[in-house]
Amino acid sequence: MLAAREVKNIDELILLNMAAAMVDGVYQDIAEALKPGVKESEIVALATARLYGMGSDCVEAINAISGERCTPHPHNFTDRLIRPGDQAFFDIIQSFMGYRTCYYRTFNVGMATNIATRRLPASAREWMDRAIDLLKPGVSSDRIARSFPTAKDIGFSSEMEAFGLNFCHGLGSGCTSGRWSRG
Repeated sequence: MLAAREVKNIDELILLNMAAAMVDGVYQDIAEALKPGVKESEIVALATARLYGMGSDCVEAINAISGERCTPHPHNFTDRLIRPGDQAFFDIIQSFMGYRTCYYRTFNVGMATNIATRRLPASAREWMDRAIDLLKPGVSSDRIARSFPTAKDIGFSSEMEAFGLNFCHGLGSGCTSGRWSRG
């Protein structure tokens, strides 16, 4: 069954695109709603309602983390009020007709407050483009993972310290114990 899930027919590709389009729309809603004085929980409520309104089967989780809560990275949201200059990131885990999403977006609320933060989007884009160039039939996920910087390259003391923060997330038809199955 796992091998059969590696090849997608046109119907499956359409469903994957629909699931992704739903999340992309919610990220647009988040970008428009994200401003000082809004609570993380209010953003989660907006996103959840929007996903169900678009036909989501299940909104499993929406991680919403902002400000000082970004390090270390919890996988929850609070009633924290968003402040000017905060970084805020979100992970939307939902399914549409059995096809699931799990991918992050990071936003700055107003102007980024330091040079390193302003450089991060360009670095992330370079890493993603390098990984995308490697995506071809038969290329395993370990090859993709090796294309990214090591934990020490980006300021962590070990791979375990970075664990869960720097893995690729995506689209698929199954998830087990937080790890996406192929497909």
